[in-house]
Amino acid sequence: MSGQTSKHADEHPPVMKFKVPPEMEVLTQKTSTLPKDYERYRVPGADVEFISGPFGCYFTQEIRQKDWVIGWLNFDIRESVYLYPVTSAPFVGLYCGLRGNIPCELHGREEILTLQEDKFGFYYVPEYAMNKADFMPFHYTAVYISFTSRFLQKFGASNPEFTSVIEKQVKRVMEGEEVNIIALNSDAHSIIKKMKLRPADDPHFLIFQDIKVNELLLQYFELLRAAQHVPANIQAALNFIAEYFDTPVSIAELAEQAGLTGDEDTFKKQFKAVTGLAPDRYLKKFRTEKAEQLLLTTTLKIGEIAVKTGFTDSAHLARTFLEKHKMTPKAFRAKQQ
Repeated sequence: MSGQTSKHADEHPPVMKFKVPPEMEVLTQKTSTLPKDYERYRVPGADVEFISGPFGCYFTQEIRQKDWVIGWLNFDIRESVYLYPVTSAPFVGLYCGLRGNIPCELHGREEILTLQEDKFGFYYVPEYAMNKADFMPFHYTAVYISFTSRFLQKFGASNPEFTSVIEKQVKRVMEGEEVNIIALNSDAHSIIKKMKLRPADDPHFLIFQDIKVNELLLQYFELLRAAQHVPANIQAALNFIAEYFDTPVSIAELAEQAGLTGDEDTFKKQFKAVTGLAPDRYLKKFRTEKAEQLLLTTTLKIGEIAVKTGFTDSAHLARTFLEKHKMTPKAFRAKQQ
């Protein structure tokens, strides 16, 4: 990054705020205290801004360091409302959608951009841009991390294998091109959860958060680099798995998606060359990671999670967890809490 963007970003990492429509401002209240009803969402060590109105409420919780800001976002919306994401300095950041899809109208862009649930990607927001986010009744959750250009340069120096990927990605988002949105895997979810739960009285609290910010960024660029090297036909098979993993999926169906109908051996060879796994093992791994995610982020029963992630039943899921983790899904959930 260069010019004015670098100057602003290097002074301090920008923060993202959400404003209500002007006509609604007199009906809203703002406080730096998290109400008791929302205490379960508290992030240790974070500064709170809680805003309520006829539409419901939303609140941000920010942890700040000289080169980054972690912003935890909650929108508990009871009535449909437009909110305006604004930043007083050019914003380059990683947005992680945890729950809920948020359609956005971005300044200077004709197409609607949806901030997607269970995915993360790089975004750029010009200072004082008039962007608009459309919220329907739902409880949305997300986390963003904004960076100074100094941080990204340091990250690139520490991870030279990603330097070109980082430069291309930042350039693309700042020029308004479509960003690369990557599905949050279980490792990314685990990093985010650890960031959120770290006790603020830990003397190494900010050091821990800095390590996790780097780990999450590394996870994103590893997934991005892998995605950029996937042939179109294998990507079609991967997309099919991502959409239909909760249903029975056969090798024949995947081969058909890859344009190799009737030639399953060639498909298996090409698939393994790209992913490092045979199709059936990749599918099992994908389903297991989805189950891990639901165990960590929901209170669903084990049997419900098994059905939602394509396993035959809870016993099938349990066998898979015993094989991978040497423990049952119930024990896995308890250990992570």
